[in-house]
This record gives sequence, C-alpha cells and structure tokens, in this order.
Amino acid sequence: MKTKIFISYVRENLEIVQKIKDELTYAGVNVWLDEISLKPGVRWKVEIKNSIEESDFFIAIFSKEYSEKYQTFMNEELIIAIEKFRMINQDEVWLIPAKIDNCKIPDLKIGLGETLNSLHWVDFKSGDINKGLEQLFSIISPTRELETVSIK
Repeated sequence: MKTKIFISYVRENLEIVQKIKDELTYAGVNVWLDEISLKPGVRWKVEIKNSIEESDFFIAIFSKEYSEKYQTFMNEELIIAIEKFRMINQDEVWLIPAKIDNCKIPDLKIGLGETLNSLHWVDFKSGDINKGLEQLFSIISPTRELETVSIK
C-alpha cells in the first residue's frame, strides 16, 4: 500500500509545494494536496480533516509568507494534525515541519511541554529541494529513487 502524505502550506508557496508533491508522487507516495485532491461539491473542511486523520505523515511547510499571515486555514490544519499527533506513540514520526526559507517555526504546543519547534524540521530552504527530499525519504521509504530537482 502506498504511503499517504498530507501537505499543509499557504497559497503563496504553491509553486514550490507542487514541485515537492511531484517528486514525492514520482517516488510512489500518495500525496494529498488541496489544490489537486479536493473535488467539486465535497464538504472541503470535512474532507481536509478526514485526509489529515487518514494520512501516514503530515508535512507542514513553513515560510516567511506563512509567518506574515494574520489568518490562514493552515493554522486549522495544524490544530487537527496536533490533535492526532498527541495520540501517536512518542517514538513514531508523523508530524514533520519543513522550512522553505529562513522563517521561524511557530511555538504551537504539541503536548508534554513541547512545541512544534521541538521537532526537527526538513530543510527545503537551500534552493535545492533534493536535500529536503532525501531527509523525507529517510523516513517515508518511497518506492523509487530520488532524481535531481532544482527549485528555480
């Protein structure tokens, strides 16, 4: 069965998120991305919640654009993800923060006195997404090899 990954992001970062999604899909991973996965007529909030709960991994893409937002549905997705994360065995990796630039990961409480900052993050900010993909692939075990990809 294919690994299922939910990617949470802000719209301003869709271009780089799409590249990450394409590489994960090529590697044999089932990626849930609202831009593609939401079908017309579905109750999108319910669909998003169900997709987060059914995913094998949740990747939260952080950026300066996220940090500058006053309001974003990504925050709602993070709350749903943190609720699931709190029920998962502490030794398991499920909630994976990622950076695409020199931003801060928010200090959202994830339980046991820890915040989202307590989790090691994936580095997509170097201008070459391969480093971040290699980090992800060490956890998600894709079915295909990584190919060289550049952001620009």
